[in-house]
Amino acid sequence: MSVKYGEIATVGKVKAEIRERVAVVTLADPPGNGVGLQVTNRILELLDEYEQNETVRCVLFTHEGDDFSKSGAGAEEFTLIDQGKSMVEVSGTFRPSGLKLVERIDTYPKPTIAVGKGLCLGAAYSLFSCCDIRIAGSSLRLYNPDFYMGIASDWGLTGSRLPIWLGRNRMMDLTYFGEEMSAEELYHIGAVTKVVPDEQLSELGWAAAKKMSTASPTVVKYFKQALRRAIYNNLEENVAKEVEDADIVLAMDDSKYGSQAFSRGELYDWQCK
Repeated sequence: MSVKYGEIATVGKVKAEIRERVAVVTLADPPGNGVGLQVTNRILELLDEYEQNETVRCVLFTHEGDDFSKSGAGAEEFTLIDQGKSMVEVSGTFRPSGLKLVERIDTYPKPTIAVGKGLCLGAAYSLFSCCDIRIAGSSLRLYNPDFYMGIASDWGLTGSRLPIWLGRNRMMDLTYFGEEMSAEELYHIGAVTKVVPDEQLSELGWAAAKKMSTASPTVVKYFKQALRRAIYNNLEENVAKEVEDADIVLAMDDSKYGSQAFSRGELYDWQCK
């Protein structure tokens, strides 16, 4: 892996505006576009604001630069690791807002759409994957590096929701080979809604968001509630177990060594320990 994530990770900036009936939330700190604690909390604030704003009928997540996010959680996470914090401590800093973000988007009463190209890593992978509609530029690569960092998911997504949304075999493919899978392959497993040329991504993503903004707010709200009732069984228990298991994994040396190696742009050789 040639990219050194610790070097390009940034604290992250978020731009927000309302255009017509669409709220546009932009990750605006390239090249990293980190989705760290500050960004996550800001997105949560915006979602609260837009839920109460009757003008807003759809929320569109997008990004500046060539990649949706190269740095995942962002500089905050890497700084804590460099300071010698344990992975349990680092995870505990981000987990509450991460859990809330996944839950918030999953249960959001208004349509949500994400458009992205390039690399989409870690925390940003969660943000992108949670949206109702996910439009990929042809260069998009979703990547959740948990297996190769020696850590376990603890945001209530990879271990709890995505298996329901995608299925067991597709989750295996996405988790083990996600970095190598093309946007077209991601489309075929249901991880993205559609794939469009990079140069048309902004135009077609905006067109989709505008269309979604014309849907009946009441119908959308109750449809999404009905859908969750139909697909979820013991979700809260599953998420709690996911978090419990993550703490066990994060307490092991695998997490420490794997995360340090990954932040240097390396893949950790598990056979050497």
